[in-house]
Amino acid sequence: MTRSASLLVAAASAAIVVVATAMSVPPTPRHPRSWELFQDVSAAVGLTAAAGLKYGGPVVADLNRDGVYDLVLPQHNLDPTLVYYGRPNGTYARAPDLFPFLYDIHGVAAGDVDLDGDLDLLVTLGGAFGVRPQPPVFLRNTNGTGYRVDTEAAGLAAMGGRGRSPRFVDLDRDGDLDLILFHYVVLSGPGPRQQVYENVGGGKYVFRPGSGLDDTIGEQLVLTDMDNDRRADVVSFPFFRLYRQVSPFQFVDETIARLGHIPFFVERLAPAFAVVEFDMDNDGFFDLYVVRGAAPDVLLRNTGTGRYDDVTATAGLTDACHSTGVTAGDFDNDGNVDVMVFCGGPTGRRETDVLLYNLGDGTFHTSTTHGAVADAANGRGDAGQAFDYDGDGRLDVLVGNGDRDDAAAAGTWALYRNILPACVPGRHYLTVRVRRNWPRTSAAAGALVTVRVGNTTRSRRVGSAGGANHQSQLDIVHFGVGDATVVDEVRVFWSDGSFSPVRRNVAVDQRISFGR
Repeated sequence: MTRSASLLVAAASAAIVVVATAMSVPPTPRHPRSWELFQDVSAAVGLTAAAGLKYGGPVVADLNRDGVYDLVLPQHNLDPTLVYYGRPNGTYARAPDLFPFLYDIHGVAAGDVDLDGDLDLLVTLGGAFGVRPQPPVFLRNTNGTGYRVDTEAAGLAAMGGRGRSPRFVDLDRDGDLDLILFHYVVLSGPGPRQQVYENVGGGKYVFRPGSGLDDTIGEQLVLTDMDNDRRADVVSFPFFRLYRQVSPFQFVDETIARLGHIPFFVERLAPAFAVVEFDMDNDGFFDLYVVRGAAPDVLLRNTGTGRYDDVTATAGLTDACHSTGVTAGDFDNDGNVDVMVFCGGPTGRRETDVLLYNLGDGTFHTSTTHGAVADAANGRGDAGQAFDYDGDGRLDVLVGNGDRDDAAAAGTWALYRNILPACVPGRHYLTVRVRRNWPRTSAAAGALVTVRVGNTTRSRRVGSAGGANHQSQLDIVHFGVGDATVVDEVRVFWSDGSFSPVRRNVAVDQRISFGR
């Protein structure tokens, strides 16, 4: 080869290298904690509602049984509660508003109360500062196409209050969804402050007094299982309490028994504003992340021995922001559940939300460069939910921006798409869609899903990904599985004690389904 020909070949090779380098993904560290993991797609997917008040984040649920998550967006009392139906192409279509007029919306819960496969809704209302307590509004789903008010027929019209947190939950292990209603402290009306109802069939409710929750001082609650007995337990706040269900519709206060060894635990945990359950160390016991506003948040590890330990300091967590809400999920698909903390601010200026990457060794890495960043003037931070809106196996986040009381600090809804590159090694996933156990013996809500990879079993529950006032129904359960290319075992345990056959050697990066 002549010298000139060699030069031409070298130049051509250099050009190819330059083009290839320009087109390739830049080298990145194995762990994405320095990446911008999220991209705002709110306008692109059709979430274009004007700024308004917010109260406790969104409700995410598959309302019309098409395998795509829909959205109910509560906006307190100055704007209508919005409904958006998800489309298979990843966009949203606005449906008629939940109510044709303004209600003082404080809590929304989604659940299939009559086991017909459609998700019904229950809405709790404010009580005019205690002067005019109101019963909740029960909205029965009419085959996924709309709702009719069915409060009286459901047996829920007799008692009212200053409504706060409703929860559909199976309390007697018969497979249908009973109901817990928590209220604000001031109550002028019949019945106790907190109310527990039994679903006696077909979504008909009967009040069950003497539950052990009747006169408790909580306003919000989340559901968990403190001791893995498959009974739903209650975490209530802002005055932090733990109530274990000992028999159907019977709870006992185990706050001191489970937290009393923590120095100054009362001051450490009150007031609390939001809580999320998640298994931080994949030991099968659900831990709790507690949001505390201007005070430092707290991470409680469930030891499995009847108590929680405060591991906030050893986990490397600091007081990152003025926290207002929290959600959890494996955002980087490495097999460890992460936490996202939503941040407000006492001045009304929006602070940057904080993503806590779970490093798998009991510690977390704090990131504010994740990309899910709202404009500082976009109200105050409220709350959000982690879920996979487009079915690509990567958890996205829907965030409510805006104050619940100050119209001057109203904000928008923001959907952030997870753009974790698919080419990154060791970021596999499996999603498990859970429906009713057939033949219609149990609703999906509260079902426990486990996946085993080698010697590690990961556990998730059908329900909300954190919260305070509202209850989502996340029945497409997401698992990051890291390097695994095959999941050894997948199982579902429904609330009535029934369980699925074991599925073995399941390929990753797909969705599988249980129930009908």
